[in-house]
Amino acid sequence: MNQCLICKTPVPPETLYVPEVLWRVDEGCEYDVTRRGDGVPGYVAVRTLHGEGVMELREKTVLLPAGSFFCVDRRDIRRYRTREERWAFCWFEFHTRRSLPLPAARTLRDAADVPVMEDVADAMTRNDAEMLGRGFDYLMLRWLAVPQEPTDALAAQLKQALDTHPPQQMFCLADVARAKNVSERTLRDHFCRAYGASPREYWERRRLEMAELLLCSTCMPLREIAQRTGFENEFYFSNRFRRAFGTAPSRYRRSGR
Repeated sequence: MNQCLICKTPVPPETLYVPEVLWRVDEGCEYDVTRRGDGVPGYVAVRTLHGEGVMELREKTVLLPAGSFFCVDRRDIRRYRTREERWAFCWFEFHTRRSLPLPAARTLRDAADVPVMEDVADAMTRNDAEMLGRGFDYLMLRWLAVPQEPTDALAAQLKQALDTHPPQQMFCLADVARAKNVSERTLRDHFCRAYGASPREYWERRRLEMAELLLCSTCMPLREIAQRTGFENEFYFSNRFRRAFGTAPSRYRRSGR
């Protein structure tokens, strides 16, 4: 179930957070959206109601569990998808002149904001600009007032190790676990909870993003790109690239994306 509502009436000038679009989404395990940045400035606020989602940004991946709020610059979003069986959420696109500490992730302790989200959706449907502006301001101020949870230091250290590891060399999770005096399973679980993907998935995605950059900015043969990004051969690289981007690397290059 997807419902898209668009703000057609200017909200009052004193409104702090100006809503533009509201998506109400309730989708199953096949929900997977790749978003190509259009360069238009603005922000996205996601309030997850049920299930879990995963959002891939330009530089990291975040898990969006039930009861969470997440706000980010819309230009940083690369992909978002259902993590397991279901993901129900509200997606607000908006702009503001206020400074936002982004990305902002919060865990909400109750569902007191849900009726207000319904009021905002109703106001958008009825073109009630005053109610829309007041209601969305209330939501954003309430969400941003919730204290930010501390970062998982163990997961952050593993991410740093992955980000700085040469792509041509095999990454050994056991070495990092041994250095941190924890088991591989513990390290993997911390990383999955923090970033919504396993270390293996994150490592492959990083190398594919490097390959995408080389495809678009050089005339390097596919065989050499595969070698430079740590894939064992051109065939395997092409297969993994197609799964991630929906098309073969040669066709992706010709399209000039």
